[in-house]
Amino acid sequence: MCANCGRPKGEKYGCEMCGPPFSRLAADDMVNSPPHYTSRKMECIDVLEAILTPEEFRGFCLGNAIKYRWRAGLKGDIAQDMAKADWYTARVSRSESK
Repeated sequence: MCANCGRPKGEKYGCEMCGPPFSRLAADDMVNSPPHYTSRKMECIDVLEAILTPEEFRGFCLGNAIKYRWRAGLKGDIAQDMAKADWYTARVSRSESK
């Protein structure tokens, strides 16, 4: 077990101490489960969904989708930014179907 993140060493999405370096991750990995989001036992998005009302969570996700589209390509890969925006939109749908 990694002393930093508590996950088994070598796990696909371990922390910066035990997981693969960012440069080796595929674009989909950086969209769906980036290591900096999965370094703890729960992802922040799951905590937010648990503590926010459904309406607040929907607003959070849709706001992030807008933000990623607005800034697409300004920090790097435009396709990755657009995929992340789509991820947040899909997360709203997944949350509402529970």
